[in-house]
Amino acid sequence: MENLDLDYYIKLYQMEKVGDINTLYTSITGRFMVQSNFRGKGIGLKIMQALYKQQLLDGIKFDFVDAELYLVPFFEKLGYQTISEIDYQMYESSVLMVLGLLDFKHLEKVKSPFQSLYRNLL
Repeated sequence: MENLDLDYYIKLYQMEKVGDINTLYTSITGRFMVQSNFRGKGIGLKIMQALYKQQLLDGIKFDFVDAELYLVPFFEKLGYQTISEIDYQMYESSVLMVLGLLDFKHLEKVKSPFQSLYRNLL
């Protein structure tokens, strides 16, 4: 495995704003895309549910994502919360978001589809 510069990602995703993050229990979901002719069919949700389930099984507590602006409502419905907006030099603006995988109160509050997975696995 390559020696990754974790400090780069900790700074990029502004993880310090969330609290004392242990990188062993943290994941980063990169650019999330569904091909345009497959959108609106629930495929994105199924992928994210499978990811959430695997993250729980792996002991992940926080997942960070940099979402394109049009995807922010999708991630908010899942339970992700905005940290800040970021301007990449090579891409359009993105919104840094975080999901507390074990924050059941928040998942319940936003009526996240992850609620049932949380109940079944924990």
